[in-house]
Amino acid sequence: MILHIDLSQTIETLEEVGKRANIVEADQVLDGILSNHYDTQKIRQLQSEINIFKERLNKDSFFLKLFAQTYNKQFQSDNYMFCDTVHSLYKKIRSSLRNSMIIYRKLAKRKNARGGIINGEIHNPSAMRRSAIGNGTTYPFFYNREEWGMEADALCESIEDFFSQLKQLVLMCLDLLKEEAFIRENSFIVTKIYEDSFNEAKKHMEGIILENIDRQSSSMDLLTKKRIEYNDDSKFAKEWFHKCNGNKFNTHVHNFCIWANNNNVITQEEKDIFGLDVEKIENIRYIILNFDNLNPEGHRGKLDAKYIAVLMLDSIGTDSKKEKKFVEYFNKLYATYGKLHTVGVSAVNYAKNNLNEKDKEEIMDSINALINRKTSLETNENSLKLIKNIN
Repeated sequence: MILHIDLSQTIETLEEVGKRANIVEADQVLDGILSNHYDTQKIRQLQSEINIFKERLNKDSFFLKLFAQTYNKQFQSDNYMFCDTVHSLYKKIRSSLRNSMIIYRKLAKRKNARGGIINGEIHNPSAMRRSAIGNGTTYPFFYNREEWGMEADALCESIEDFFSQLKQLVLMCLDLLKEEAFIRENSFIVTKIYEDSFNEAKKHMEGIILENIDRQSSSMDLLTKKRIEYNDDSKFAKEWFHKCNGNKFNTHVHNFCIWANNNNVITQEEKDIFGLDVEKIENIRYIILNFDNLNPEGHRGKLDAKYIAVLMLDSIGTDSKKEKKFVEYFNKLYATYGKLHTVGVSAVNYAKNNLNEKDKEEIMDSINALINRKTSLETNENSLKLIKNIN
């Protein structure tokens, strides 16, 4: 016979399950045994079922703990396929919830049609409402566990242990939900998770992105459309946190990277370092991406720090608060195409403090020549487009 369990998948239901699991006691189990006229054979049979249920519950707990380790640290979630977090958590602990309802029913004081909890309200008839356990409706002084024998005593202990573990399982679910809600409302945290997840996905797809970077336009998936429309990482991150699966998120990363390249989008990091001078930022990007053309090799395959120091002085002046950010930005962008090993901020600062005018002048001449080359290429490209349009 298939047992149907009516448990609405809501936070209120989880809270109700946890609350009732918390008040299951031995005297209530004895009350259920008495109400159902269980003999020794029936008690042993129920004990065997409880042992199986506890094994399943231990597995649910193990996999839920694994799930909890990464779930709220990633922007995307493959559990989105199950509609939302509450539904996905129900999927993970469904068998344990069903088994708890079987125990409630086995120890019910009245046998009746199925029932359940809807929006936190117990609808009568209900396995939980009718059960002798989880309701606190027994009279403890009626029962003496020792008088019922070893089988009944063992069953009481097993059922108490099952519901104690079930309570912990439900609390894990509720803690995950509370943490998720807190993250979604915290602009700094949710944006950081989005950026970290974006950069991680981008790193794994870098080859694919580079292959398509010269396309004139990128496909516009829903996430990328919204990201462009909002033009605000935090607003986008708060709305879409855990509302896209891995495939959709990867598609977004791919498409947004191509769109950003084709539309010269200024990132928040670039705004913080260089301000809103679009032309200046485009030139700095071009210099860094073509930095090897300056012949900046130092010792043992590393970049010569004085080249970076000259570019840094030309880009941000003497603003020492931005120096670390500049070097981090430089190293991240240079690593896209650069062939040499990067250097840290301390090496760049040392080179800056020991620059002589001759080196500075020679390096700036090379940098300006690189910018002139960029301008010349853009002019030629525009001229070819004009000729093509005329013809």
